[in-house]
Amino acid sequence: MELRQLEYFLMVSDLASFTRAAERLYVSQPAVTNAVRSLEEELGIQLLDRSQRKVTLTAEGKIFHRHIQNIMQGISTTLNEINDLKSHNRGHLVIGVTPLAGIASTSRLLAEFRVAYPNINICFAEHDVGQLLELLHADKLDFAFAFDLTEQERTRLNELPLPREELMVCCARRHALSRRNSITLAELTEESFILMESTCLFRQILVKHFEEADSMPPVCMEIAQVQLLKSLVAEGAGISILPESLIEHDGNLSAVPLTPSIYLHPSVVYKTDKLLSHAAQAFEEMARKGAQS
Repeated sequence: MELRQLEYFLMVSDLASFTRAAERLYVSQPAVTNAVRSLEEELGIQLLDRSQRKVTLTAEGKIFHRHIQNIMQGISTTLNEINDLKSHNRGHLVIGVTPLAGIASTSRLLAEFRVAYPNINICFAEHDVGQLLELLHADKLDFAFAFDLTEQERTRLNELPLPREELMVCCARRHALSRRNSITLAELTEESFILMESTCLFRQILVKHFEEADSMPPVCMEIAQVQLLKSLVAEGAGISILPESLIEHDGNLSAVPLTPSIYLHPSVVYKTDKLLSHAAQAFEEMARKGAQS
């Protein structure tokens, strides 16, 4: 049984004529007649009554017509949906983000992708980098935004670097540090810090830098959400260190450069052996262009 046979049968049934069906299908009448006859022989039943001038469905033909019509409609819908995916008129992505996902390079990429492909839906999963990588390897994410990957992870993943982010001391506008042009980590030992949770990779990176400078300050609060951290800093509850782009547009906060400078290296990562959907291919292409610019 071939789709062509089913298509010819439905056309003859709907038009009640082999001749008109052939004209509509742009094929010869014998081709239509032979296709329908072959279908009847394969099924072992007569689908059409040809005894009258007007072709009609037999009782068996009516049952067959009803079910085949539903099948053909389903096939048509399926092909249309597949074509929509290929042309990016629809699609779905699951992207992993960290609490620092609001940095400029990440937000810019996502906004540009949204403008270019407005019909592709994106669902975000927010976790720390370690958890995101686990979900990525478990095929529960299409992509993840990460930073400062280990060499081991770099061998297991495709990595598209994004523009680096300079880390700044984040303090309230009225804080004494806001008047400084720059500051060293060693000068911050007496300040009360508000940092991300101890399991957060970004927190661990900061601690490593402080330990290398032999100047670990007291941590007065540990927080999971960047926005709450910034709000507490703005209220004078403590200071923190954040990527510059998370501070610069907040009128209640000041960003003080560190000496020497410290940078965060964000990237888009995805599995090397994962077959990318058309939506994922579009995102990968845009991220790759951003990495090369």
